[in-house]
Amino acid sequence: MATYPLTLHGIVKFNAGAYSGRIDKFKAKYIAATGISNLHPGSINVWVDEYIAIWPQFEIKGSELDDSKQDHLFESCKITVDGTVYPAYRVRPHHRPTGGGGNGDKCLELVAEYIPGIEHGKVVTVKFDRESRP
Repeated sequence: MATYPLTLHGIVKFNAGAYSGRIDKFKAKYIAATGISNLHPGSINVWVDEYIAIWPQFEIKGSELDDSKQDHLFESCKITVDGTVYPAYRVRPHHRPTGGGGNGDKCLELVAEYIPGIEHGKVVTVKFDRESRP
């Protein structure tokens, strides 16, 4: 299958949303799903200039996260901060009844390994290698 790289530049904007608490509460599930054992506390929100639909590779059912109406879709990516590349996953909450969820598709909510020095307002690069779809 062919891959299509997608590289985006965005700005980190931290907020005190529900996702940070969810990651802390269900840390073992996130580690098992992503394989990243040294998780950054909370999600890293990267705001970009365009709407980017997620190409999910796997999901955690909302019922496993005490969220019966909202599943959590994951797509692998890499985030580059100050020239260092870190493995990450974009996580897109998907509210089944409405199709919405999370901060929308201009905010890439990332679950990543611990990234020292990342801060609000930092410009970062996020790269996806998307496989073609049938």
